[in-house]
Amino acid sequence: MKVQARSRFQPLVSVIIPTYNRCLFVQEAIDSVLAQEYRDFELIVIDDGSTDKTSEIALQNGVDKVIRTHVNQGLARGFSLALEGALDMDADIIVNIDADNQYDATCIGDLIRPIVK
Repeated sequence: MKVQARSRFQPLVSVIIPTYNRCLFVQEAIDSVLAQEYRDFELIVIDDGSTDKTSEIALQNGVDKVIRTHVNQGLARGFSLALEGALDMDADIIVNIDADNQYDATCIGDLIRPIVK
């Protein structure tokens, strides 16, 4: 896979979805991110020890990376792992979405616009 250099006006955004046992909701959150008009992003799901099919759903549906813990460590630790994963993938900007939430198609662009101006 050939990686193209990004201009400083088109930052790489890491969208992180920390989750625990949200297999019934995570697909909608993933779909809402994948439908964004702003396209220069990577999508990371942090599965904090889920006992359901959360990781499998994420892997089957366009997520760039799944970080999975073997036991639930709590939201703060899941969020911390998400930030570490995004930084490991050289994110310029990190956007969080809850696993039971959805973004409108312009949300990521709207969120980062003040940062890149």
